Amino acid sequence: MIQLHVTITALSPLCFSERRPGGQFRFSIDYVSGAVLRGAAAALMLRAGEEQTPTFRRLFGVGQAPAALFRCAYPGDAVLPHTAMSCKDYPGFLPSPGAESSEARHGVFDTLIDRLCFEQLQPPGLLYMPRCLEDHCDPGRAEASTGFYQRDATRYQSRSMPQRLLTRVGLNRQRMAAEDALLYSPMVLSEAWWSDQGSEQAHFVGSVWVDDDLAPALRTTLPQITHLGSGAARGLGQVQIACETGPSSYAESARLQARLCAFKTMVRSRWQEIATLCEATVPPCPYIFTINLRSDAILKEYGWLSTTVLTAEMLQVATGVTDPSLCLLRSYSSYDYRGGWHTAQRLPKDTALVTRLGSVFVFQTADLTPWYAPLAALEVSGIGERTAEGFGEVRVCDNFHIVGRTRQ
Repeated sequence: MIQLHVTITALSPLCFSERRPGGQFRFSIDYVSGAVLRGAAAALMLRAGEEQTPTFRRLFGVGQAPAALFRCAYPGDAVLPHTAMSCKDYPGFLPSPGAESSEARHGVFDTLIDRLCFEQLQPPGLLYMPRCLEDHCDPGRAEASTGFYQRDATRYQSRSMPQRLLTRVGLNRQRMAAEDALLYSPMVLSEAWWSDQGSEQAHFVGSVWVDDDLAPALRTTLPQITHLGSGAARGLGQVQIACETGPSSYAESARLQARLCAFKTMVRSRWQEIATLCEATVPPCPYIFTINLRSDAILKEYGWLSTTVLTAEMLQVATGVTDPSLCLLRSYSSYDYRGGWHTAQRLPKDTALVTRLGSVFVFQTADLTPWYAPLAALEVSGIGERTAEGFGEVRVCDNFHIVGRTRQ
């Protein structure tokens, strides 16, 4: 499969509401879901009369498995894991050297490796309590840090889309005038805003995994999309999309092995450092890896039972690997609910329980060799249900667990 890098530029306010409002206000998610991009591409091809073509049926899985997996597009290029923390009084990434900032920030750091090592020492001799890494921060309380970020040449930078409230009124279709008691206020993502760096425009970065022979057709279709989300008839959702060809799945497999080796080395080194503090025994099994969710995932245990935890049995079923030594060490996850609207059927989608993006699952195994290829394939195919709509995107051993051990 080939990865297509998609950059979405907002030209007007965007609204991605997933459920009908229960009152006056209608809220929007702060990124472009894969289902929205997939639906827009399908609608464009349907209007062009391509419904019965083999290309359309393969891309969107009509009577067969879909040949294109649409990923979510985020304001940044990465998602902070649930183990990331920041100072409670001065949260946020450190400003770049020499840059002027309107607020003080003490940086963001990751706690996974330290927390895992402290909890695994036998007998337990130390307790781990994360604190702000700033030397003179008092009381130094730390709390979870969530959201999106991107890394440039000199620093890490938090990325988020400002939202604003619009007020609209419903119209009476017979009188063509304002209807009583139909005032509503959608929450929209701003297309531009002012920051310390000046004027900024909203950009979302995503990707699509597609079969090699279908990549040219999809690369031609995506730039033709002009609107995303709801409210197109009311001036919302105007976008411009750029699409470029990225690396193949084979290139991503080599990067995965490098991340696995780096993570194993860091965990082993940190275990030895902490063991000397309390004269504890270092655990004998060094083969540990993490599954990080880069998007919300719909997980089903035994094929039907909704859950928010990725167990060892579920991972073996998803990858096709039989490994009796595999076990789940730790789970850092949270949950939410996701709905939506099926444009083709003109029906609401079932509201599903999802494990939220940023969740982290730590696994341990006696031998990592048989897992290299299946984990690389899992990063492409995703895990759980509705992966073609952007659910279940995973990242194995995210680099932030290593570089985030010091403040960023």
